[in-house]
Amino acid sequence: VFRDCRTNGTLPPRIVRLYPEVASLIRECTRSDPMERPTARDIEEKLDELEQRRRRSSSSSSSNKERNDSSSIADKRDGATSSTATTTTNDAHLVKITTLQSELEQKNNIIAKQKEQLNNMTQMMKHKDRLIEDRDRMLEQKDERIEELERLLFEKGGKHEE
Repeated sequence: VFRDCRTNGTLPPRIVRLYPEVASLIRECTRSDPMERPTARDIEEKLDELEQRRRRSSSSSSSNKERNDSSSIADKRDGATSSTATTTTNDAHLVKITTLQSELEQKNNIIAKQKEQLNNMTQMMKHKDRLIEDRDRMLEQKDERIEELERLLFEKGGKHEE
């Protein structure tokens, strides 16, 4: 999963759907720039936070079950339908958000690569410009030397004819 996320920027939809927070953490851990990745401490804190939420959720589920046991069957049915619809909607939103985050991360990676290519091309162009300047300077020196030699030749030729 990590390798696929690192190379393709994608995660299996099942992981995104069932574990959106973990999917987000995996994306953070597989960013192309190591400086943007979370530290081991950050990962540990995030995992602890997720574990605490899971525990609270399971304990509140137990409390809800006890309260629901004392309510009527109709209330349970209505609450379950509403809860299921809300959970389904929330899951759909989380999947959409995670998908959009994945697409954004892919596009950011592409932009980063293009910026790097542009920077490389800029450096190459600067180097080329320096080479052209060096060539022009050498040509100018060559022209000056030719003029000097022609002058010397003319001076010697003029003295020799006398």
